[in-house]
Order: sequence, then C-alpha cells, then structure tokens
Amino acid sequence: MISLLRIPYQIHLRDGLVPLCEIVLLGKVRRVPIRAVIDSGAVRPFFLKSHAEDAGLDLAKGEPYNAIFGGSIERGVLLDVYVEIAGRRLHIEAVFVDDIRLGYALLGRRTVFNQFNEVAFIERIKSPCVELRD
Repeated sequence: MISLLRIPYQIHLRDGLVPLCEIVLLGKVRRVPIRAVIDSGAVRPFFLKSHAEDAGLDLAKGEPYNAIFGGSIERGVLLDVYVEIAGRRLHIEAVFVDDIRLGYALLGRRTVFNQFNEVAFIERIKSPCVELRD
C-alpha cells in the first residue's frame, strides 16, 4: 500500500510564488509552529536557532555546520530533530542558524524529501499541495 503525505501550502506572491506550509518542531519543552518554504532546491532543512531554543532542544548536542544558502555562508548547527508535517511525525536532520534572510524556514531534499519515493507539487487545484509518496 502506498502511503501519502499531503502538505497543503499557500503560494506567497511577495517573494516570487513561494510555497509556504505550516510545520511543528517537536521539542522537549514544547511544540513550536514554524512557517516553512517547501524548497526542492534546498539540500537540507534550515530553521532558526531561536526555534530550537523555544522548543527546549540542546544545540550543544549538534555538530557545527557551514550553511550555504541564499548566496551566503553562515555557521550553523546540524541536529537530529522531530517535526510534524500535515499530522505526520518525521525524524530529520536540520541546520539551525541565527538568521534566514527569506524570513521563513526551509524544507529541503535531504532528510525530508528523500524519505519518500516521489514528490509532486499539485498547483492547478483550489488548494495547492505537495504530495510525498512512499
């Protein structure tokens, strides 16, 4: 049986048709809601360090990581975390940085998309979504 994760998103016109979704970072202290771009061009997921701190995650347990995104390099921390996307809990490696110039977190190919066999953006419907299929 094929498992399907359907992530609804809104197309944000201000930033050039950016698909934004709601995810939740699952922490020891609390669940932190985050707006994220579903970005097929991003290699890894990127979140703010403040998201990890709000969730009660210990960034000291991660490993240093030179984050390359948006045309710049920023020092970050790579950490194993759990997120909830469209009601499904996923284990991912995410990079936590001080600043994301886009103003949104990023979901990327490694550790999110690559948990599935197929990724499809469905936009010509009333409520656009991305479908991740096992």
